[in-house]
Amino acid sequence: QTVEVLLELVAVHGERFGFINVSTAVNTVNKLASMHARRVGRIPVGKMLREDARFAKLIDLVRLRCGAFDGQAIGNVLNGLAALHADLGVTSVDVRLAKQLVGVVEGVAPTMNAQNIANALNALGKLEAAAG
Repeated sequence: QTVEVLLELVAVHGERFGFINVSTAVNTVNKLASMHARRVGRIPVGKMLREDARFAKLIDLVRLRCGAFDGQAIGNVLNGLAALHADLGVTSVDVRLAKQLVGVVEGVAPTMNAQNIANALNALGKLEAAAG
């Protein structure tokens, strides 16, 4: 599977994605983009994602579905978005989405297990490092 194939699935079927599909897609885009960047370089992969309307649609789906995220989903999304930001310069989270995601973390925090908490903290650390 490639980033292109996954983003095409988002474009064609994204309206039917539930929160698990959205979470998995963000996590997988990060993994596939990172692998692709090792082959062709970080700058072209980051640029491709920043300019791709299908990636923007995935971020819109995060906005739409994040209210249903559980601890695992929010951890995966935060980690995927943070890694894309820190590793490839893809800044896809604006203030509004950041507030939404923080609200989700606050809402599901009491039910998060150790792995979920570790994923969320790891993501926040990546974002802090990227911000300088």
